[in-house]
Amino acid sequence: MISLRLSKRYELEISDQMDRQEHTRNFFVHTGLETHLNYFSNPKTFQLSIEDRQGELCGYIILVAEKGYDSVEFRRILIDQNQRGIGQATIAEMESYCINQFGYYHCTLRRLEGSMRLTAAFILLWLFCGCG
Repeated sequence: MISLRLSKRYELEISDQMDRQEHTRNFFVHTGLETHLNYFSNPKTFQLSIEDRQGELCGYIILVAEKGYDSVEFRRILIDQNQRGIGQATIAEMESYCINQFGYYHCTLRRLEGSMRLTAAFILLWLFCGCG
């Protein structure tokens, strides 16, 4: 079982360290701690911490409220390399969190220009969000 909550400032450095793990290199461009700090200070951006049942940080999600809509853009998910196998539960928990905490009933997925690679997790999310 996992849970989500708004990230705390001190966790941004941990998130930045997770970004540097070996398993992320094929999926993310490492943007650095400054990007996490910018997201954290933006009132339209939400960084959610993913915790396991022992309360240990095991990843994060970045969501951005979309202007003029009752929706949120799913910007990023990263799960610690030692916590694999919790992705689907995390996505389901994200849906509940967005509805219950923010009142957002729609989630969009941004595809970066020039990026044609969609992992199975993102394809599932795309279908889950009602886009497919």
